[in-house]
Amino acid sequence: IMQDGGKHGCMIPITQEEYDALVEAYGVPNGALAGKAEQQEPVVVYDFEKEHKEFPITLFGNAEVKKDSETNSNVLYLDGSKDTYAALPQGMFDAMENMTIVMDVKPETTETNHVDFCIGQDRNRYLFLRFRDKEITSGVSVRSYQNEKNLIASMQGCLNKWVKVAIVLKDHDLSFYVGEEKIGTKKVRNLTELGESLISYLGK
Repeated sequence: IMQDGGKHGCMIPITQEEYDALVEAYGVPNGALAGKAEQQEPVVVYDFEKEHKEFPITLFGNAEVKKDSETNSNVLYLDGSKDTYAALPQGMFDAMENMTIVMDVKPETTETNHVDFCIGQDRNRYLFLRFRDKEITSGVSVRSYQNEKNLIASMQGCLNKWVKVAIVLKDHDLSFYVGEEKIGTKKVRNLTELGESLISYLGK
């Protein structure tokens, strides 16, 4: 199989038995969410109205939960200062080949080199969501930022308004939605190929 960014590659057919043996030897064990049966209702909801005891979010720096006057509900507020972010439990997303992540985001600033949400191993292997004032991007890479497989929603004026986004992973297909609009679908590496004990941050 051709690697991302590679110039040469070849297809190697294997049997189901050989594939099962490879998965057993090198596969990633199911994470906390991957062990749950697929369902239409959300497996985890962070509404910030109460603490989530099974999958708690850890706040760092000036991160805080506070009331938003526009939505009249609690929100996670990150002021953009150094070392202010939130972390989800490590390994929570391990081996998640099929999942949908939906979130409402209201960016106040969109510095160039940042991500608003990520799941990954390190700077080389990750899935991400990034807001800029004129575009919103979601993508996956297993070989640093030069080889990101991205879906980009071009739009004017993302700042200071609530925007609903959805990231859908189905095996090796990444689909990205902004509001009710489907931005597109792209073939990517799935979360299993990002490794195990995956970390996940909001605003780091």
